[in-house]
Amino acid sequence: MGGSVGVESQVGEGSTFWLRLPSGENDDSVTTSASPVLQPDSLAVAGSEENTRTVLYIEDNPANLKLIARILQRYDGAHLLTTSSGMEGFAMAKERQPDIVLLDINLPDTDGYSVLRNLKASEDTADIPVVALTANAMHSEVRRGKHAGFDEYLTKPISVDELLATLEKYLR
Repeated sequence: MGGSVGVESQVGEGSTFWLRLPSGENDDSVTTSASPVLQPDSLAVAGSEENTRTVLYIEDNPANLKLIARILQRYDGAHLLTTSSGMEGFAMAKERQPDIVLLDINLPDTDGYSVLRNLKASEDTADIPVVALTANAMHSEVRRGKHAGFDEYLTKPISVDELLATLEKYLR
């Protein structure tokens, strides 16, 4: 059916449960793929070429990709790149040199912490800000993310104002 259920639990810390279901929508406004994809120009908000900022979003959930694409339409001069694979996201970051990476932690091929370690260890990508954008919202997970080296740790459901403020902080 294409859905999944998961749990992460730590004694004395608590448990996080998640359920992923396919949206059932056939919406071409956001393209998700196992291979790197440059989003159509319609997702880029008008802005001069020198003011264009590239956002790489590594996320396997089509609904979340669609939401971020819509939010970024409000951000002047943003171009969105997406991939659903953590390892391909790392390769895309090396090749495309985005201005910021938004990174889910629960990915199908690897976890976001592994992608973060690879990004920070590579000379080509070490200086790119990496923002966790995840459903892992427990205090222990937030602390773990900040300790691991995420520049910011944002939780789902996404606060549009918080996301836009984060983009403003790192892209201006």
